[in-house]
Amino acid sequence: MSQIKELLMRKTKPPWSYAEFMETALYDPDAGYYMNQSIKLGNEGDFYTSNHVHPVFQKTFGRFFLDVIRKEKLTPTIVSGELEMGHLPEMYLIT
Repeated sequence: MSQIKELLMRKTKPPWSYAEFMETALYDPDAGYYMNQSIKLGNEGDFYTSNHVHPVFQKTFGRFFLDVIRKEKLTPTIVSGELEMGHLPEMYLIT
């Protein structure tokens, strides 16, 4: 936290907006949480979400969209995007 405060002090004087603080705390090239190479998600990371516990969320989400596509007679377009852990795109392509 003190490193973030020092970085902010170099940029501008307080008070800082919430946006300024979060931008620095999360995305500063040297100190930002998301800018380092540490594991963020999963059992070894800082936190995990329900999809790390069980794949029911991805399967339910995929089935929901498949149901909508069928009922509305839509032509599906598959778009793959990269998430950090890649669970949702993987499940969509399998479903």
